[in-house]
Amino acid sequence: MSTVTTILDGNNRFGINIAIVKPGLEPLTLYEPEKLNEHVGFGYVIEGELSADTESRSERFPQHTTCVFGGEMGYCVRGCRHCPTCFLGLTVSHMNVLGLLDNEKITLNRKAKCLLRKKPEPFLYAAPASVTAQLLSGQILSCPFKGPMRQTYLELKGMELTLEYLSLYFVQNECCCEACALHSKVARAWQMMRDNLEQPFSISQLAKSVGMSESSLKRTFRSMYGASIFSSFQRHRMSEARKLLEESKYNVAEVAYRVGYANPSHFSRAFSRYFGVPPKECR
Repeated sequence: MSTVTTILDGNNRFGINIAIVKPGLEPLTLYEPEKLNEHVGFGYVIEGELSADTESRSERFPQHTTCVFGGEMGYCVRGCRHCPTCFLGLTVSHMNVLGLLDNEKITLNRKAKCLLRKKPEPFLYAAPASVTAQLLSGQILSCPFKGPMRQTYLELKGMELTLEYLSLYFVQNECCCEACALHSKVARAWQMMRDNLEQPFSISQLAKSVGMSESSLKRTFRSMYGASIFSSFQRHRMSEARKLLEESKYNVAEVAYRVGYANPSHFSRAFSRYFGVPPKECR
């Protein structure tokens, strides 16, 4: 069953709408043609694989792919049979995009021509998610505020993400620099760590998987995330462990195995050191 959850409506200073889309196997009309005649859409496949169908083409977007689309063309999307799909969709009015690009025309690439028309022709582009797009999307999904502060936070992060997408797709420098390539590799390593809590990777395994040396991986990871690989992984696994204890029926030993501890006693000691309370008190 498909669900669409709007987390920021378009009634804000930037005219940005943000929605979390979890499509099922049946086609879901995501954006009507009339909507995209006046808006530009951006998206990020957070989990799974997204299929997008129009009257003239069909595309498949794997996890960690971004896309930009617009023009008077509707989109039907479907999820993946093998795993749940989650898509972060963002739309902004075409007039606002024109205003943002008005003084940047010298630096725009050929693809930007589709945006500079008052009534853009249908377009659809896709590219791997940049590190910045991944970080901003994560911040939007885990907004720590409520009420007016939440609204302001989501507006600003939505605008940052819009600028990142415009830069990624429509600025002349379409080739990633060496630093961007390194950042993408490190982001992939960090995702691998989060996806494999039960059987954690060693740093040497991670470095080999993403084609980096261990020293380069550790150095670049710290520069991106402000902490070491071990401390970041430990923070994440402890957070996941606490969530499992509070929100599920798993006992302490089962949670320990699910976050990569072969010995429940070692897990209990690590959990107590991290949170100041034993895991059994969080159930």
